[in-house]
Amino acid sequence: MHLIFSLSQGIMAMKAGATYISPFNGIVDDMGEDGMRLIYNLKTVLDNYVLESEIIAV
Repeated sequence: MHLIFSLSQGIMAMKAGATYISPFNGIVDDMGEDGMRLIYNLKTVLDNYVLESEIIAV
């Protein structure tokens, strides 16, 4: 499992073969970004490129 803070980190983890990626939404929101938008964008990448990772968000 890889903890991520950005879309680029998520893409790199997925391409490296991470089984699970977990965006840290609270910290992403604290950084002034939209944590839910990050999850949406990660899911879009997974769907478009047929990668094997799963997103864990709590």
